[in-house]
Amino acid sequence: MTQAIDKHVYKIILENDKTNIDNFINEYRPFIIKTISDLKGSYLDIHNDDEYSIGLIAFNEALKKYQPDKGRFLSYAKLVIESRIKNHWKSQHLDEHTDYENVVVESNHVLRDEIEYFEKVLLSFGVDFEILIDHAPKHVDTRKRAIHIGEETSKVPSFVEHIYAKKRLPITLMSKAFDTSIKIIKKSKLFIISVVIIFDKKLTAIQEWLK
Repeated sequence: MTQAIDKHVYKIILENDKTNIDNFINEYRPFIIKTISDLKGSYLDIHNDDEYSIGLIAFNEALKKYQPDKGRFLSYAKLVIESRIKNHWKSQHLDEHTDYENVVVESNHVLRDEIEYFEKVLLSFGVDFEILIDHAPKHVDTRKRAIHIGEETSKVPSFVEHIYAKKRLPITLMSKAFDTSIKIIKKSKLFIISVVIIFDKKLTAIQEWLK
């Protein structure tokens, strides 16, 4: 199903037909709304919240910039939407004299480059964004705990070396080092590996998104 979506998206891009583009965006409005609502952690008012229009624009941007080597389209679109929403929130706290446009443009370039590099490293583990999203912890506390474990693991050179060499976590050693059950680590192992990569490779823009 996801491959069919990717092929459909690429066909739309090549044809560059405004009607087809608008129809595709309308079809995926529920996806856009859910992505924003999950990020907000609350209901999205499509009539009053700025985030809704920003999400639509971001989805359109992802549609126009998508390339097959970026991974699954919906995973890529989700990252773009979340990035644009977070930039919007940050802009609300910037000083009025700050050159916001330059800040956002630079931030977007950095995030895009980091996402492309991150995806390449993930693929070396046999994982793409779609698989990662499917295996990401759904509960907030579980997600925070997995992020903490991943960040701490990235600080232990022998653990990091093992992960890149064996393409898996040294679960028993991590369990002892962090006083965490093996079951907890196994449950979020792919997500923890992704967090280790993010911190080990110093992908700071993605770190902001992660938190």
